[in-house]
Amino acid sequence: MTVGMENSYGNRKDVKLGFSWTTLFFGFFVPLSRGDWKWTGIMIAVNIVIMMIGLGNAVAFANGVFSAIYNKLYAQDLLDKGYRGINGEAHQAVINYVNNS
Repeated sequence: MTVGMENSYGNRKDVKLGFSWTTLFFGFFVPLSRGDWKWTGIMIAVNIVIMMIGLGNAVAFANGVFSAIYNKLYAQDLLDKGYRGINGEAHQAVINYVNNS
């Protein structure tokens, strides 16, 4: 399910609720393409640490973990920045997703 969110300045972002298949396959490029610098940096740092330890194959596992949680983290960050669902139903769906998943 994709939900539109908008801030008080009229900036709109679409947020997918649920598992992030794009994060599974493209890793940190997903938050990078969304302009989500915080999670881009965290994902890159985790990948670098995993590779430095010598567990290069574990990067795929880390991407799997991020895939399960990234959309929720992104939605929560947007709520924290003042974004709201474009209507009451959309806003409630985001609130329920962030609080109950």
